Amino acid sequence: MNDGKFWQLRAMGAQGVGFAFVGMLCFVIDARVTVELIKLGAGPYLGRAIGFCCANAASWYLNRTITFRKRRSRRLIREFCGFFVANLPGAWLNYGIFAGIVAFRALEPVAAIAVGAVAGMICNFTLSRWLIFRSPFLLDRS
Repeated sequence: MNDGKFWQLRAMGAQGVGFAFVGMLCFVIDARVTVELIKLGAGPYLGRAIGFCCANAASWYLNRTITFRKRRSRRLIREFCGFFVANLPGAWLNYGIFAGIVAFRALEPVAAIAVGAVAGMICNFTLSRWLIFRSPFLLDRS
């Protein structure tokens, strides 16, 4: 393995750790908002949809300032929209797993959120790293 490839893999590993850390923080946001909305009568599906949206907004902000700080764009709205769209497959996977578990009453909502979140996080890291927070040389810095 040449030196360039080593440093790329090392950076990707560090980004994976940062992404997981942000994911854990956003899991807390998602779960807390979802549980509170369920207590207020929103139901698990609507509560989770709102909780997920709150967590996704926090995830974009934290990932751009912590995980991918050297790769972020100056075009905030474009980056946020791109992040949201790139994370839709992970969101569908995440929510689908959650909804299936809740429908079959297999786990409590917080545990169902955790199971869906792990699957979605793997998908979202891959898409975010390769589509949104690309190499600084590829980003439009205008």
